[in-house]
Amino acid sequence: MGNRSSVTDDHLRNHAFILAENGWILSPLYDVNPVPYGDELSLNVDEEDNSIDIDLAVQTAFRFGIPKSEAESYAEEILTTVKQNWERIAADYGLTRRQIEEMRPAFSACYE
Repeated sequence: MGNRSSVTDDHLRNHAFILAENGWILSPLYDVNPVPYGDELSLNVDEEDNSIDIDLAVQTAFRFGIPKSEAESYAEEILTTVKQNWERIAADYGLTRRQIEEMRPAFSACYE
């Protein structure tokens, strides 16, 4: 998510695992706060790069046991879901049209 919506607050306390029946799994997404003009993550995606870049996330997915084709599919699904829903959800939470427009840069990657 961070790589699609300028979420820069990705420190280690915002990543968690859950002990499931077959072992540890990544927890559901939480504490997601997009910022309009964020361009760097708190944590690096690889050894050298902390860019908010979905392509970088896809390229490094193999390190987490995710094949590239699957990572590309996840990225596209996330892109589509965020693009189709973020404005409606913001409005549902009471943001005005002006506030939504102020947040639009946080979701610019959805429109590239």
